[in-house]
Amino acid sequence: MLNQADCVDADLLDKHIGKRLREVRQLREIAQSDLAQKIGLSYQMVQKYESGKSRIAASMLYRIAEVLNVCVDEFFVNFRRDRSDAETAVKISEVRYQNMPYLKDSEVSALVNSFTKITDRKQRESVIDLLKAVCRK
Repeated sequence: MLNQADCVDADLLDKHIGKRLREVRQLREIAQSDLAQKIGLSYQMVQKYESGKSRIAASMLYRIAEVLNVCVDEFFVNFRRDRSDAETAVKISEVRYQNMPYLKDSEVSALVNSFTKITDRKQRESVIDLLKAVCRK
């Protein structure tokens, strides 16, 4: 049986997942309305998910992760059950930028976003080969 502390944690987790959803969606440069269409919901529902006002079912979270081309665990990054204030969690972008500062470069970000949209394996390999060839010059 859940106690009151578990419910508070659940609310914080819902807000955290929503916040991560917004961050990942924006990083992928996908509009709320576009995401909503791809997952079969209204953009208002996506807004409710992102604000933490509505909980996301596991199957829906999985579908969203597929559309955004991330693992489901991406939405749980930096959430700790013992954290009393989810807003104090370090933003994932800050953590990634510490380890990979080149991701702050808009051209690199555009390249990564474009590359992740290539679904054909052979085309991806061709792009990688092209980049390697350009770098050797």
